[in-house]
Amino acid sequence: MKGITHVIHIASPIPSAHLSASPAEAEEIFIAPAVNGTLSLLESCNASSTIQRVVLLSSVVATMPAKYWACMAPVPEGTVFDANSRTQPPPAPYISLQQAYCASKVRALNEAERWVSEKKPDWGVVAVMPGWVIGRDWSKMDVAGVKSGTNMQMLSLCLGARSEGKKAGCAVHVDDVARVCVGAAFEDEKTVGCEERGVLRGFMAGRRIEWMGAVEVVKKEFGREVEQGLLSTEGVQETMVMPVDGSETERVFGFEFLPWEEMVRSVVGHYVEVSKEA
Repeated sequence: MKGITHVIHIASPIPSAHLSASPAEAEEIFIAPAVNGTLSLLESCNASSTIQRVVLLSSVVATMPAKYWACMAPVPEGTVFDANSRTQPPPAPYISLQQAYCASKVRALNEAERWVSEKKPDWGVVAVMPGWVIGRDWSKMDVAGVKSGTNMQMLSLCLGARSEGKKAGCAVHVDDVARVCVGAAFEDEKTVGCEERGVLRGFMAGRRIEWMGAVEVVKKEFGREVEQGLLSTEGVQETMVMPVDGSETERVFGFEFLPWEEMVRSVVGHYVEVSKEA
């Protein structure tokens, strides 16, 4: 980290990249890399004399019990999750890759917060907690690429997938995640609120969404592609609304999160472009 002043740490294993893995492999694939990667980064930064700010890309799943994000239980009425919410990781053995991923995010955030409290570095540490990150991925330039990663959580619905279960309804445009991460890294300490040493500052990044709203966007804006069979309006996905509050993030950085419709437009439009070029 010699000569480095600002770090944005975004690397962490995700379930869609390990679909062939079993829950029994969770510790090796998800937990250890997430926790050890975060702590080793913080230690390296602490050994540097030039670091000014570290931003950790966490997740909304680190702020709530995994059973809620996995839609295994309803969120109690009146509950709201924000950047100050914390929970404990679900115990192993894990019943799914998604539960293991949730556990990795919870443990990484909790361990980072413990480290900051104990070490009290001379620089600020900020955690950004996004929901489903949806939006055009400029690194993907073919159909297979566009149909990979988190975007497929939404795109599959617009291709006609019909799910019998519920899916957590909290998402954020990828551009907004970038905006928050960069702002958290380079805005002055007082603005970000990370001037107090020994305290990790958090920002929730996401808005409540209804998955079926994606089908409405397709109906209104991509009728021709539906007629051509490229898209479908027959998809079904029930939503479990996640009561998240990202208003503090919007207040601090001075913008409103892009609406769900714009996230859908971004990904579906990209899919249509690359499909027609194929």
